[in-house]
Amino acid sequence: MSLDPIFQPRSVAVIGATAREGSVGRSVFENLRVFPGEVFPVNPGCGEVLGRRTFPTVRDIGQPVDLAVIITPAATVPTIIADCVEAGVKGAVIISAGFKETGAQGAELERQILAEARRNGMRIIGPNCLGVITPRVGLNATFATAMPRPGSVAFLSQSGALCAAILDWSFRENVGFSAFVSTGSMLDVGWGDLIRHFGDDSHTASIVIYMESVGDARSFLCAAREVAARKPVVVIKVGRTEAAARAAASHTGAMTGSDAVLDAALRQTGVLRVDTIEEVFDIAEILAKQRLPAGPRLAIVTNAGGPGALATDAVESFGGQVTMLGEPTLAALNQLLPPHWSHGNPVDVLGDAWLRSGWADLRILRPIYAGETLTITLSETVDGSHLAEARGPEGKVRRGAADHGSRCLARDARGGGPGRGLRRADHVRRHPGHAGLRADRVADRDLVSVGRPRRPSPRGRAVDGDPIPSVGSLVDRADDGLRRVGGLL
Repeated sequence: MSLDPIFQPRSVAVIGATAREGSVGRSVFENLRVFPGEVFPVNPGCGEVLGRRTFPTVRDIGQPVDLAVIITPAATVPTIIADCVEAGVKGAVIISAGFKETGAQGAELERQILAEARRNGMRIIGPNCLGVITPRVGLNATFATAMPRPGSVAFLSQSGALCAAILDWSFRENVGFSAFVSTGSMLDVGWGDLIRHFGDDSHTASIVIYMESVGDARSFLCAAREVAARKPVVVIKVGRTEAAARAAASHTGAMTGSDAVLDAALRQTGVLRVDTIEEVFDIAEILAKQRLPAGPRLAIVTNAGGPGALATDAVESFGGQVTMLGEPTLAALNQLLPPHWSHGNPVDVLGDAWLRSGWADLRILRPIYAGETLTITLSETVDGSHLAEARGPEGKVRRGAADHGSRCLARDARGGGPGRGLRRADHVRRHPGHAGLRADRVADRDLVSVGRPRRPSPRGRAVDGDPIPSVGSLVDRADDGLRRVGGLL
Protein backbone atom coordinates (compact mmCIF):
# COMPACT_ATOMS: atom_id res chain seq x y z
CA MET A 1 0.00 0.00 0.00
CA SER A 2 1.13 3.56 -0.72
CA LEU A 3 2.67 5.63 2.07
CA ASP A 4 0.69 8.72 1.00
CA PRO A 5 -1.90 8.26 3.79
CA ILE A 6 0.97 8.65 6.28
CA PHE A 7 2.78 11.59 4.70
CA GLN A 8 -0.13 13.32 2.96
CA PRO A 9 -3.25 12.41 4.96
CA ARG A 10 -6.56 14.19 4.64
CA SER A 11 -7.63 13.25 8.18
CA VAL A 12 -5.78 12.25 11.35
CA ALA A 13 -6.89 10.52 14.55
CA VAL A 14 -4.76 11.19 17.63
CA ILE A 15 -5.24 8.14 19.84
CA GLY A 16 -4.13 9.04 23.33
CA ALA A 17 -4.75 12.78 22.97
CA THR A 18 -4.98 14.49 26.34
CA ALA A 19 -5.08 17.96 27.85
CA ARG A 20 -2.55 17.07 30.57
CA GLU A 21 0.29 19.61 30.63
CA GLY A 22 3.65 18.22 29.59
CA SER A 23 2.27 15.00 28.14
CA VAL A 24 3.22 13.62 24.73
CA GLY A 25 -0.49 13.23 23.89
CA ARG A 26 -1.08 16.94 24.39
CA SER A 27 2.03 17.97 22.44
CA VAL A 28 1.10 15.86 19.43
CA PHE A 29 -2.50 17.08 19.44
CA GLU A 30 -1.44 20.72 19.76
CA ASN A 31 0.96 20.33 16.83
CA LEU A 32 -1.86 18.91 14.71
CA ARG A 33 -4.33 21.69 15.48
CA VAL A 34 -2.84 23.68 12.58
CA PHE A 35 -3.21 20.74 10.18
CA PRO A 36 -5.61 21.81 7.40
CA GLY A 37 -7.46 18.48 7.35
CA GLU A 38 -9.70 16.86 9.96
CA VAL A 39 -8.13 15.99 13.32
CA PHE A 40 -9.99 13.69 15.72
CA PRO A 41 -8.86 13.26 19.36
CA VAL A 42 -9.46 9.73 20.65
CA ASN A 43 -9.49 9.09 24.38
CA PRO A 44 -12.08 6.96 26.21
CA GLY A 45 -11.24 8.60 29.50
CA CYS A 46 -12.39 12.18 28.81
CA GLY A 47 -15.12 14.00 26.93
CA GLU A 48 -13.00 16.70 25.30
CA VAL A 49 -9.40 17.74 24.73
CA LEU A 50 -8.55 21.42 24.39
CA GLY A 51 -12.11 22.25 23.44
CA ARG A 52 -12.51 19.41 20.94
CA ARG A 53 -14.94 16.52 21.43
CA THR A 54 -13.15 13.21 21.90
CA PHE A 55 -14.15 9.74 20.70
CA PRO A 56 -13.88 6.53 22.78
CA THR A 57 -12.30 4.57 19.89
CA VAL A 58 -11.35 5.27 16.31
CA ARG A 59 -14.35 3.14 15.24
CA ASP A 60 -16.67 5.71 16.84
CA ILE A 61 -15.50 8.60 14.66
CA GLY A 62 -17.85 7.66 11.83
CA GLN A 63 -15.74 9.40 9.17
CA PRO A 64 -12.83 8.20 7.00
CA VAL A 65 -9.46 8.40 8.77
CA ASP A 66 -6.24 8.21 6.75
CA LEU A 67 -3.71 8.31 9.58
CA ALA A 68 -3.79 7.23 13.21
CA VAL A 69 -1.14 8.60 15.57
CA ILE A 70 -0.93 6.34 18.62
CA ILE A 71 0.39 7.52 21.99
CA THR A 72 -0.83 4.91 24.48
CA PRO A 73 0.85 2.23 26.63
CA ALA A 74 2.45 -0.56 24.60
CA ALA A 75 0.09 -3.25 25.88
CA THR A 76 -2.95 -1.41 24.46
CA VAL A 77 -1.57 -0.95 20.95
CA PRO A 78 -2.52 -4.33 19.40
CA THR A 79 -6.18 -3.72 20.27
CA ILE A 80 -6.00 -0.16 18.95
CA ILE A 81 -4.52 -1.39 15.67
CA ALA A 82 -7.36 -3.91 15.41
CA ASP A 83 -9.85 -1.05 15.85
CA CYS A 84 -8.03 0.94 13.15
CA VAL A 85 -8.26 -1.99 10.75
CA GLU A 86 -11.99 -2.29 11.39
CA ALA A 87 -12.39 1.46 10.78
CA GLY A 88 -10.48 1.32 7.49
CA VAL A 89 -7.53 3.45 8.64
CA LYS A 90 -4.78 3.29 6.01
CA GLY A 91 -1.69 4.24 8.01
CA ALA A 92 -0.45 4.51 11.59
CA VAL A 93 2.42 6.17 13.43
CA ILE A 94 3.12 4.41 16.75
CA ILE A 95 4.98 6.82 19.02
CA SER A 96 4.62 4.54 22.05
CA ALA A 97 7.72 2.74 23.37
CA GLY A 98 8.05 -0.56 25.24
CA PHE A 99 8.28 -3.09 22.41
CA LYS A 100 11.10 -5.33 21.20
CA GLU A 101 13.72 -3.05 22.73
CA THR A 102 12.45 -4.32 26.12
CA GLY A 103 12.73 -8.03 25.36
CA ALA A 104 10.55 -11.02 24.42
CA GLN A 105 7.28 -9.63 25.77
CA GLY A 106 7.65 -6.45 23.72
CA ALA A 107 8.56 -8.48 20.64
CA GLU A 108 5.34 -10.48 21.04
CA LEU A 109 3.34 -7.23 21.10
CA GLU A 110 4.98 -6.25 17.80
CA ARG A 111 4.04 -9.62 16.30
CA GLN A 112 0.40 -9.07 17.27
CA ILE A 113 0.39 -5.54 15.87
CA LEU A 114 1.82 -6.66 12.54
CA ALA A 115 -0.65 -9.54 12.27
CA GLU A 116 -3.57 -7.12 12.75
CA ALA A 117 -2.19 -4.59 10.28
CA ARG A 118 -1.74 -7.25 7.59
CA ARG A 119 -5.51 -7.83 7.57
CA ASN A 120 -6.12 -4.70 5.48
CA GLY A 121 -2.62 -3.74 4.35
CA MET A 122 -2.32 -0.84 6.77
CA ARG A 123 1.24 0.60 6.89
CA ILE A 124 2.95 1.48 10.16
CA ILE A 125 5.78 3.85 11.10
CA GLY A 126 7.44 3.01 14.42
CA PRO A 127 6.94 2.01 17.16
CA ASN A 128 9.18 3.92 19.58
CA CYS A 129 9.53 7.00 17.39
CA LEU A 130 9.18 10.78 17.41
CA GLY A 131 6.64 10.80 14.57
CA VAL A 132 6.54 12.27 11.06
CA ILE A 133 6.44 15.78 9.61
CA THR A 134 5.55 16.90 6.09
CA PRO A 135 5.97 20.71 6.15
CA ARG A 136 4.50 21.25 2.69
CA VAL A 137 1.09 19.91 3.74
CA GLY A 138 1.14 21.32 7.27
CA LEU A 139 1.47 17.92 8.96
CA ASN A 140 3.39 17.76 12.24
CA ALA A 141 2.50 14.41 13.78
CA THR A 142 5.30 14.55 16.39
CA PHE A 143 5.89 15.90 19.86
CA ALA A 144 8.66 18.16 18.55
CA THR A 145 8.20 21.82 19.33
CA ALA A 146 7.84 23.39 15.87
CA MET A 147 7.32 22.82 12.16
CA PRO A 148 10.45 23.02 9.96
CA ARG A 149 10.35 25.16 6.86
CA PRO A 150 9.45 23.41 3.58
CA GLY A 151 12.41 22.25 1.53
CA SER A 152 13.68 19.46 -0.70
CA VAL A 153 15.60 17.18 1.73
CA ALA A 154 13.90 14.12 3.23
CA PHE A 155 15.53 13.37 6.60
CA LEU A 156 14.98 9.83 7.91
CA SER A 157 16.30 8.73 11.30
CA GLN A 158 16.08 5.80 13.69
CA SER A 159 16.98 8.18 16.51
CA GLY A 160 14.26 10.54 17.69
CA ALA A 161 16.81 12.56 19.66
CA LEU A 162 18.88 13.15 16.53
CA CYS A 163 15.70 14.21 14.72
CA ALA A 164 15.12 16.82 17.41
CA ALA A 165 18.73 18.05 17.16
CA ILE A 166 18.57 18.36 13.36
CA LEU A 167 15.23 20.14 13.69
CA ASP A 168 16.63 22.72 16.12
CA TRP A 169 19.65 23.26 13.87
CA SER A 170 17.46 23.73 10.78
CA PHE A 171 15.70 26.72 12.34
CA ARG A 172 19.02 28.47 13.02
CA GLU A 173 20.44 27.76 9.60
CA ASN A 174 17.28 28.24 7.52
CA VAL A 175 17.34 24.69 6.13
CA GLY A 176 14.06 23.19 4.92
CA PHE A 177 12.79 19.64 4.52
CA SER A 178 10.34 17.83 2.27
CA ALA A 179 9.78 15.33 5.09
CA PHE A 180 11.05 14.53 8.55
CA VAL A 181 10.67 10.90 9.57
CA SER A 182 11.52 9.23 12.86
CA THR A 183 11.41 5.56 11.93
CA GLY A 184 11.74 4.05 15.40
CA SER A 185 12.27 0.30 15.38
CA MET A 186 10.72 -0.17 11.90
CA LEU A 187 8.17 -2.86 12.65
CA ASP A 188 6.61 -2.49 9.18
CA VAL A 189 7.79 0.41 6.99
CA GLY A 190 11.51 -0.05 6.35
CA TRP A 191 14.30 1.78 4.58
CA GLY A 192 13.40 0.33 1.19
CA ASP A 193 9.80 1.56 1.48
CA LEU A 194 10.89 5.04 2.54
CA ILE A 195 13.64 5.39 -0.09
CA ARG A 196 11.25 4.36 -2.86
CA HIS A 197 8.53 6.70 -1.58
CA PHE A 198 10.78 9.75 -1.44
CA GLY A 199 12.57 8.70 -4.60
CA ASP A 200 9.24 9.06 -6.40
CA ASP A 201 8.27 12.24 -4.52
CA SER A 202 8.60 15.26 -6.79
CA HIS A 203 9.11 17.53 -3.77
CA THR A 204 12.17 15.60 -2.58
CA ALA A 205 15.54 16.20 -4.23
CA SER A 206 17.74 14.23 -1.80
CA ILE A 207 17.49 11.75 1.08
CA VAL A 208 19.61 11.85 4.25
CA ILE A 209 19.48 8.84 6.61
CA TYR A 210 20.65 8.15 10.15
CA MET A 211 20.72 4.36 10.38
CA GLU A 212 21.22 1.99 13.28
CA SER A 213 20.09 -1.20 11.54
CA VAL A 214 19.37 -2.08 7.92
CA GLY A 215 16.38 -4.36 8.45
CA ASP A 216 15.39 -5.94 5.12
CA ALA A 217 18.76 -5.81 3.32
CA ARG A 218 17.44 -6.82 -0.09
CA SER A 219 14.69 -4.19 -0.06
CA PHE A 220 17.09 -1.48 1.14
CA LEU A 221 19.85 -2.23 -1.39
CA CYS A 222 17.47 -2.55 -4.34
CA ALA A 223 15.70 0.71 -3.50
CA ALA A 224 18.98 2.53 -2.81
CA ARG A 225 20.49 1.46 -6.13
CA GLU A 226 17.38 2.53 -8.02
CA VAL A 227 16.97 5.93 -6.34
CA ALA A 228 20.66 6.87 -5.97
CA ALA A 229 20.89 6.89 -9.77
CA ARG A 230 18.69 10.00 -9.83
CA LYS A 231 18.78 11.53 -6.33
CA PRO A 232 21.56 11.72 -3.73
CA VAL A 233 21.10 9.21 -0.90
CA VAL A 234 23.35 9.95 2.10
CA VAL A 235 23.70 7.57 5.06
CA ILE A 236 25.38 7.78 8.44
CA LYS A 237 25.41 4.24 9.84
CA VAL A 238 26.36 3.53 13.43
CA GLY A 239 27.57 0.21 14.77
CA ARG A 240 31.09 0.10 13.29
CA THR A 241 32.38 -1.17 16.64
CA GLU A 242 31.04 -3.93 18.87
CA ALA A 243 30.30 -1.43 21.64
CA ALA A 244 28.31 0.82 19.31
CA ALA A 245 26.40 -2.18 18.00
CA ARG A 246 25.39 -3.10 21.55
CA ALA A 247 24.28 0.49 22.20
CA ALA A 248 22.11 0.51 19.08
CA ALA A 249 20.53 -2.82 20.04
CA SER A 250 19.59 -1.52 23.47
CA HIS A 251 18.10 1.60 21.88
CA THR A 252 15.89 0.12 19.15
CA GLY A 253 16.24 -3.62 19.66
CA ALA A 254 18.00 -3.85 16.27
CA MET A 255 20.96 -5.93 15.12
CA THR A 256 23.52 -3.76 13.33
CA GLY A 257 25.29 -6.50 11.36
CA SER A 258 28.64 -6.61 9.57
CA ASP A 259 29.90 -3.11 8.91
CA ALA A 260 32.44 -4.15 6.30
CA VAL A 261 29.81 -5.90 4.20
CA LEU A 262 27.44 -2.98 4.51
CA ASP A 263 30.17 -0.49 3.58
CA ALA A 264 30.94 -2.39 0.39
CA ALA A 265 27.24 -2.68 -0.47
CA LEU A 266 26.69 1.07 -0.02
CA ARG A 267 29.62 1.90 -2.30
CA GLN A 268 28.33 -0.39 -5.01
CA THR A 269 24.75 0.92 -4.88
CA GLY A 270 25.84 4.56 -5.16
CA VAL A 271 24.93 5.62 -1.61
CA LEU A 272 27.23 8.19 -0.02
CA ARG A 273 28.25 7.14 3.49
CA VAL A 274 29.41 9.75 5.99
CA ASP A 275 31.04 9.15 9.35
CA THR A 276 30.09 11.99 11.68
CA ILE A 277 27.11 14.08 12.68
CA GLU A 278 29.04 17.17 11.52
CA GLU A 279 29.08 15.75 8.02
CA VAL A 280 25.34 15.11 8.21
CA PHE A 281 24.78 18.77 9.06
CA ASP A 282 27.09 19.96 6.30
CA ILE A 283 25.67 17.73 3.59
CA ALA A 284 22.08 18.45 4.64
CA GLU A 285 22.81 22.16 4.24
CA ILE A 286 24.52 21.72 0.87
CA LEU A 287 21.67 19.59 -0.46
CA ALA A 288 19.02 21.96 0.92
CA LYS A 289 20.54 25.19 -0.36
CA GLN A 290 22.39 24.29 -3.55
CA ARG A 291 21.73 22.78 -6.90
CA LEU A 292 23.75 19.61 -7.34
CA PRO A 293 27.13 20.24 -8.96
CA ALA A 294 27.40 19.05 -12.52
CA GLY A 295 30.67 17.29 -11.67
CA PRO A 296 33.77 17.32 -9.48
CA ARG A 297 35.43 20.45 -10.94
CA LEU A 298 35.85 23.35 -8.53
CA ALA A 299 37.14 26.89 -8.73
CA ILE A 300 38.43 28.29 -5.44
CA VAL A 301 38.30 32.01 -4.68
CA THR A 302 40.31 33.07 -1.64
CA ASN A 303 41.74 36.22 -0.09
CA ALA A 304 44.55 34.28 1.62
CA GLY A 305 47.05 31.90 0.03
CA GLY A 306 47.29 29.41 2.91
CA PRO A 307 43.61 28.51 3.18
CA GLY A 308 43.42 28.32 -0.61
CA ALA A 309 46.29 25.83 -0.69
CA LEU A 310 44.73 23.76 2.09
CA ALA A 311 41.42 23.71 0.23
CA THR A 312 43.23 22.59 -2.94
CA ASP A 313 44.91 19.69 -1.14
CA ALA A 314 41.64 18.57 0.41
CA VAL A 315 39.64 18.82 -2.81
CA GLU A 316 42.20 16.88 -4.85
CA SER A 317 42.72 14.20 -2.19
CA PHE A 318 38.99 13.46 -2.12
CA GLY A 319 38.70 13.10 -5.88
CA GLY A 320 37.73 16.64 -6.88
CA GLN A 321 39.39 18.66 -9.61
CA VAL A 322 40.74 22.17 -9.11
CA THR A 323 40.18 23.37 -12.66
CA MET A 324 42.82 25.06 -14.80
CA LEU A 325 41.65 28.52 -15.87
CA GLY A 326 41.70 29.24 -19.59
CA GLU A 327 43.37 32.22 -21.24
CA PRO A 328 40.09 34.16 -21.76
CA THR A 329 39.27 33.74 -18.07
CA LEU A 330 42.75 34.84 -17.01
CA ALA A 331 42.53 37.87 -19.27
CA ALA A 332 39.18 38.86 -17.84
CA LEU A 333 40.43 38.48 -14.27
CA ASN A 334 43.49 40.58 -15.06
CA GLN A 335 41.11 43.44 -15.77
CA LEU A 336 39.38 43.04 -12.42
CA LEU A 337 42.01 42.04 -9.88
CA PRO A 338 45.18 43.62 -8.46
CA PRO A 339 48.28 43.03 -10.65
CA HIS A 340 49.83 40.49 -8.29
CA TRP A 341 46.85 38.15 -7.93
CA SER A 342 47.65 34.43 -8.20
CA HIS A 343 46.97 34.11 -11.96
CA GLY A 344 45.54 30.64 -11.47
CA ASN A 345 43.14 28.48 -9.50
CA PRO A 346 42.84 29.02 -6.53
CA VAL A 347 42.07 32.62 -7.41
CA ASP A 348 43.92 34.49 -4.65
CA VAL A 349 42.62 38.07 -4.62
CA LEU A 350 45.33 39.23 -2.18
CA GLY A 351 43.98 40.00 1.26
CA ASP A 352 41.28 42.27 2.58
CA ALA A 353 41.92 45.14 0.20
CA TRP A 354 39.86 43.37 -2.44
CA LEU A 355 36.92 43.07 -0.08
CA ARG A 356 37.02 46.80 0.60
CA SER A 357 37.29 47.65 -3.09
CA GLY A 358 34.77 47.95 -5.87
CA TRP A 359 35.69 44.45 -7.00
CA ALA A 360 33.93 42.95 -4.00
CA ASP A 361 30.71 42.68 -5.99
CA LEU A 362 32.25 39.42 -7.19
CA ARG A 363 32.24 40.31 -10.85
CA ILE A 364 35.15 37.89 -10.90
CA LEU A 365 32.69 35.02 -10.58
CA ARG A 366 31.33 35.60 -14.05
CA PRO A 367 34.51 34.87 -16.03
CA ILE A 368 35.50 32.04 -13.68
CA TYR A 369 32.26 30.11 -13.80
CA ALA A 370 31.94 27.71 -16.70
CA GLY A 371 30.16 24.75 -15.12
CA GLU A 372 32.39 24.45 -12.06
CA THR A 373 31.23 24.77 -8.50
CA LEU A 374 32.74 27.76 -6.74
CA THR A 375 34.00 27.55 -3.20
CA ILE A 376 34.80 30.94 -1.69
CA THR A 377 37.30 30.87 1.19
CA LEU A 378 37.25 34.06 3.25
CA SER A 379 40.05 34.71 5.71
CA GLU A 380 39.77 37.57 8.19
CA THR A 381 43.32 39.00 8.14
CA VAL A 382 42.74 42.46 9.66
CA ASP A 383 39.30 43.08 11.18
CA GLY A 384 35.79 41.79 10.71
CA SER A 385 33.86 44.90 9.72
CA HIS A 386 34.49 44.72 5.98
CA LEU A 387 33.81 40.97 5.98
CA ALA A 388 30.50 41.56 7.74
CA GLU A 389 29.62 44.11 5.07
CA ALA A 390 30.61 41.72 2.30
CA ARG A 391 28.66 38.82 3.83
CA GLY A 392 25.68 40.70 5.22
CA PRO A 393 22.07 40.73 4.00
CA GLU A 394 22.92 43.18 1.21
CA GLY A 395 26.55 42.07 1.09
CA LYS A 396 28.53 41.87 -2.11
CA VAL A 397 29.43 38.22 -1.58
CA ARG A 398 25.77 37.35 -1.36
CA ARG A 399 24.86 39.46 -4.41
CA GLY A 400 27.71 37.98 -6.38
CA ALA A 401 26.67 34.47 -5.41
CA ALA A 402 23.08 35.20 -6.44
CA ASP A 403 24.22 36.65 -9.78
CA HIS A 404 26.52 33.69 -10.30
CA GLY A 405 23.89 31.05 -9.62
CA SER A 406 23.29 28.68 -6.76
CA ARG A 407 26.38 26.45 -7.11
CA CYS A 408 28.36 28.70 -4.79
CA LEU A 409 29.52 27.86 -1.28
CA ALA A 410 31.35 29.99 1.26
CA ARG A 411 33.97 28.61 3.61
CA ASP A 412 35.59 30.36 6.51
CA ALA A 413 39.28 29.83 7.14
CA ARG A 414 38.87 29.79 10.91
CA GLY A 415 36.83 26.57 10.98
CA GLY A 416 35.80 25.29 14.39
CA GLY A 417 32.49 23.61 13.65
CA PRO A 418 29.96 24.00 10.85
CA GLY A 419 30.20 27.58 9.61
CA ARG A 420 31.44 28.89 12.95
CA GLY A 421 33.32 31.77 11.34
CA LEU A 422 30.42 32.80 9.19
CA ARG A 423 28.14 33.07 12.21
CA ARG A 424 29.70 36.41 13.17
CA ALA A 425 28.08 37.70 10.01
CA ASP A 426 25.61 34.90 9.47
CA HIS A 427 23.12 36.53 7.14
CA VAL A 428 24.86 34.85 4.21
CA ARG A 429 24.87 31.38 5.75
CA ARG A 430 21.23 31.59 6.75
CA HIS A 431 20.05 32.75 3.37
CA PRO A 432 17.98 29.97 1.77
CA GLY A 433 20.19 29.90 -1.35
CA HIS A 434 23.62 30.03 0.21
CA ALA A 435 25.57 27.46 2.21
CA GLY A 436 28.52 28.22 4.46
CA LEU A 437 30.92 25.50 5.54
CA ARG A 438 33.79 25.34 7.96
CA ALA A 439 37.18 25.22 6.24
CA ASP A 440 38.58 21.77 6.88
CA ARG A 441 39.12 18.48 5.10
CA VAL A 442 35.78 17.04 6.18
CA ALA A 443 33.87 20.00 4.72
CA ASP A 444 35.85 19.74 1.49
CA ARG A 445 35.12 16.00 1.31
CA ASP A 446 31.41 16.71 1.72
CA LEU A 447 31.51 19.32 -1.03
CA VAL A 448 33.40 17.04 -3.41
CA SER A 449 31.21 14.05 -2.57
CA VAL A 450 27.94 15.70 -3.53
CA GLY A 451 29.67 16.84 -6.72
CA ARG A 452 30.55 13.33 -7.73
CA PRO A 453 27.52 11.12 -7.05
CA ARG A 454 28.18 7.49 -7.91
CA ARG A 455 25.50 7.24 -10.55
CA PRO A 456 25.56 4.28 -12.93
CA SER A 457 26.79 5.42 -16.34
CA PRO A 458 25.43 4.15 -19.68
CA ARG A 459 28.51 1.89 -19.87
CA GLY A 460 27.57 0.17 -16.61
CA ARG A 461 30.25 1.79 -14.47
CA ALA A 462 29.97 4.27 -11.62
CA VAL A 463 31.31 7.79 -12.08
CA ASP A 464 34.18 6.91 -9.73
CA GLY A 465 35.09 3.94 -11.89
CA ASP A 466 33.74 1.06 -9.78
CA PRO A 467 32.02 -1.70 -11.77
CA ILE A 468 28.25 -1.82 -11.30
CA PRO A 469 27.06 -5.39 -10.63
CA SER A 470 23.48 -6.53 -10.97
CA VAL A 471 21.29 -5.92 -7.94
CA GLY A 472 20.72 -9.64 -7.54
CA SER A 473 24.42 -10.47 -7.50
CA LEU A 474 25.07 -7.58 -5.12
CA VAL A 475 22.46 -8.77 -2.62
CA ASP A 476 23.62 -12.37 -2.95
CA ARG A 477 27.19 -11.26 -2.35
CA ALA A 478 26.14 -9.30 0.72
CA ASP A 479 24.10 -12.22 2.03
CA ASP A 480 27.05 -14.56 1.53
CA GLY A 481 29.36 -12.17 3.35
CA LEU A 482 26.94 -11.90 6.23
CA ARG A 483 26.76 -15.65 6.57
CA ARG A 484 30.54 -15.83 6.72
CA VAL A 485 30.87 -13.21 9.45
CA GLY A 486 27.86 -14.54 11.34
CA GLY A 487 26.08 -11.15 11.34
CA LEU A 488 22.58 -10.03 10.49
CA LEU A 489 21.67 -6.87 8.58
